[in-house]
Amino acid sequence: MAEETQTSKNMTTCQACGKEIAKSAKTCPSCGAKQKSPIYKKWWFWVIIVIFIAIIIPKGNSPEKEGIKVQPSKKEENLKGSKEKPYNKDEVITVGDVEWKIVSAENIGSVIKSDNRFIEDCKTDSGSYVKLIVSVKNNRKEMFSIMNLNIFDDQDRKYITSSDVSMCVKDTLFILDNINPGIEKSYTAIYEIPADAKNLKLELDSTGSLFSGEKNKYVSLGF
Repeated sequence: MAEETQTSKNMTTCQACGKEIAKSAKTCPSCGAKQKSPIYKKWWFWVIIVIFIAIIIPKGNSPEKEGIKVQPSKKEENLKGSKEKPYNKDEVITVGDVEWKIVSAENIGSVIKSDNRFIEDCKTDSGSYVKLIVSVKNNRKEMFSIMNLNIFDDQDRKYITSSDVSMCVKDTLFILDNINPGIEKSYTAIYEIPADAKNLKLELDSTGSLFSGEKNKYVSLGF
């Protein structure tokens, strides 16, 4: 019985006449027809399989490592310049055809020395002063008015420029200053901030782009 089972495993039928022949037979003993090998026994079949697998399986390296530039998604583009993802302070940022650039930003401590011997030094009630110098260029075709330079911290607290230091700092920001088309001006702004204020961001006004629907942008001060 076992021998019959083993024999049947070694037998097949002729592809031409249907007579039973051995699987190893290259031609049929009855009709002489050549027997074709199954496609999976062809060497070229497995070469094609290997090439196909190599094409469809992605490589482990990321596109950046392969030198391919990945375009940011629409969501990332919309987040750029937001409070959550502010611009870097070294970038030149254009909002509504108005070009902004941070010249310098630093924490100057709790005292600003007065140059006039008749005027006392400016001192904070608590916390310290932040000094910010910003360059603003108006690339619009009409006047641009700069009203204030507001900064925010990581608690979303808003700080406006301090008017108490105007006697100690000569070039502080003048509220509601107008910039004509093609003109670039630099402004110095002083802020009094508490000791726990961190991750400060400057708000860039979008007044010049009311009709485009562009929102205010934010740039990190680096501290």
